[in-house]
Amino acid sequence: MTKKSALFASLIVLVVLLVGVVLAAPPQAASGTPQYTKDGELLRPADYRDWVFLSSGFGMSYSPGGHAMFTNVFVPRPAYEQFLNTGKWPEKTMFVVEERDSSDKGSIVKAGHFQTEDLMGIGVEVKDSAQFPADKWAYFGFRDNATAKANPKAACWQCHEDHAAVEHSFVQFYPTLKPVAKKFGVYKMSAENVVPDKTTEAAPPAPHGPETSTWAGILHTPDQHEQHVILHVFGSGENLSATADSPDENAYAMPVASIALTSNSLRFSLPQFGGEFKGTLAGSQATGTYSQNGTPMPLVLSKK
Repeated sequence: MTKKSALFASLIVLVVLLVGVVLAAPPQAASGTPQYTKDGELLRPADYRDWVFLSSGFGMSYSPGGHAMFTNVFVPRPAYEQFLNTGKWPEKTMFVVEERDSSDKGSIVKAGHFQTEDLMGIGVEVKDSAQFPADKWAYFGFRDNATAKANPKAACWQCHEDHAAVEHSFVQFYPTLKPVAKKFGVYKMSAENVVPDKTTEAAPPAPHGPETSTWAGILHTPDQHEQHVILHVFGSGENLSATADSPDENAYAMPVASIALTSNSLRFSLPQFGGEFKGTLAGSQATGTYSQNGTPMPLVLSKK
């Protein structure tokens, strides 16, 4: 065999070996759009660390307890830029929530926590109406697996449906996107409400004494949502106190401050949410504006 033939043969062997390595490697999606297997499972995003970093949380849990991990959130740049320009997430948007273990001991650290190299897993959120026509959004979990089936709807999907500030995204936790959403009027203000613990949310307002009046109305938010509001007033004259309920957010007995009820006006505030209502009273109806963190919303409260 000549040197030229030997070199050619070696190149063929090398190409075959490289093809074999590629075919043997676990599948991963290398683009910023969702890729699926023929069975509809999502391929694990391979390059999410090159996407736009949105925010990081530490020890966040939506139920008591849990492991104190860091959660890092990433979104592809094209989707991020479209949100900046429109306040909407385009089709095929993906979010990755990377979960990393934490430590308080290492190097020069004397206080606080830092992220470790231990990757606990990643969660992926996808907006894909073509793939999921009924629900539009789907959620997936990855550890060592290269592909994943969508999580049951009763898990992540329902939580995001009930509590996300913009569409199915927790923009209330993304400080750079929150003002963008408010600018376009798509921010769901009720997402900021603190939901009381299940054991205390329906606690009777006994410390306030007997209830003297109840007011109810529907708050019309900038994102075209309707949110029921109930105001419970206790006492009379200048000796008034009150609590508020938001049944749509499963929040009850929220403390009200600075309530004033006269013959022609009703005013109260919810300082924990940066909220304040000012209304003109005519008969059994108070017509006014509820402002939360500088955003005004019309509200009519009727006495029951």
